[in-house]
Amino acid sequence: MVLEIVSGCMFSGKTSYLIETVSRAVQQNKTYSVFTPSIDTRYGSGTVGSHDNVTLTANPLTETTAEEILTSSSDVILIDEINFLNPDAVPAILQKAQNSHVVAAGLNTDFRAEPFEPVPQLLENADKTIFKTAICDVCGEPATRTQRIIDGEPAHYSDPVVDVGGSEKYEARCEDCHTVLTE
Repeated sequence: MVLEIVSGCMFSGKTSYLIETVSRAVQQNKTYSVFTPSIDTRYGSGTVGSHDNVTLTANPLTETTAEEILTSSSDVILIDEINFLNPDAVPAILQKAQNSHVVAAGLNTDFRAEPFEPVPQLLENADKTIFKTAICDVCGEPATRTQRIIDGEPAHYSDPVVDVGGSEKYEARCEDCHTVLTE
């Protein structure tokens, strides 16, 4: 069938795209299942949410294998925040895409502007890719990067890559306004 990957920085509309895909599936009388890594509890456990507060009920995924998607018999499989999955989850996603339409969304780069695995692996295998941009919180230009803010300052390169959060910790930035502090 199809593996569709939606990537981009935070606040670019990736989850909103998944929510629109659910609406299209309903209009086409297709069944769907929504999944999200269990680490992402920003909108509650088992909930996918956009930054404009639209939510969907989701099935929590084990970050290491994502085997839960293999049991779904739905026509359309939607996976949010694939950047929180371990690269070991890729085989399950690719296997499911052989007999379902899989739409997976996540950050393509981390706050350092470095590839955020396993998204690059999934992009390499995708039948369709969509790259979303946001609006830079500093200058208003198109944003392609995610800026982590800690105590009002840009994060340091040595800070942990995964720190689940929203606008209290992150901003959308263009390449010129994006900053990562070094020690």
